[in-house]
Amino acid sequence: VPTHVPDPVGFTFHLIVDIRETARRLGAQLHTFREMPYETRTLDVGDLLWVARTPSGEEHVLDWIVERKTVTDLA
Repeated sequence: VPTHVPDPVGFTFHLIVDIRETARRLGAQLHTFREMPYETRTLDVGDLLWVARTPSGEEHVLDWIVERKTVTDLA
């Protein structure tokens, strides 16, 4: 992923959801993302992240990556 983000004009923003989360805890809640495009992929880090996509298809990961945990995950 490039470290320099060019002028954001024309970018689209996409929520990327780890495919393992759709099969487990998050699947029933994805309907709440109707207003924002989202895609599922296998993520190496986090459960959710946002990317800015250029008109040519190049992706830039934005600053926020979410890792969901429950109390039992921490026990």
